[in-house]
Amino acid sequence: MAHQLARRAGVDEHAERTSSVTGLTVTCWQLATYTVLRVSGEVDATTSAHLEAELSRALRLGKPIVVELSGMTFLDSGGLAVLLRAHQGAEQRGHELRLTALDARPARLLELTGMMAYLHVHPTIQDAVTALTATDQRLAAEA
Repeated sequence: MAHQLARRAGVDEHAERTSSVTGLTVTCWQLATYTVLRVSGEVDATTSAHLEAELSRALRLGKPIVVELSGMTFLDSGGLAVLLRAHQGAEQRGHELRLTALDARPARLLELTGMMAYLHVHPTIQDAVTALTATDQRLAAEA
């Protein structure tokens, strides 16, 4: 889905970047008004630093971030801490970080810790993009 959104937005193949460590792959698309990261694999003590580096790179682009997690099969507390720091970093920069398409096991961790209500979680990328657009429109109307 992220790839389809990127293509519809006219992003060429050079805008796509994929990085991997054993057990985790992160693909990034830079779109005109936001960045999409697709996370696949397990986010645990051995891979969370890689996810944090990719999220930090995306934050430096200065755009809202949509993180597509349908391929993330495991999330431990260290990975959750990475997502929380990225969320806070986006807010400090005046942007948003939206999570989408959580698998049942990672979603359960967010529910048990109460983070599901704190983080912006959406069923699909399109839902997250719609929410970002609504926020942009609201902020423009308030200005």
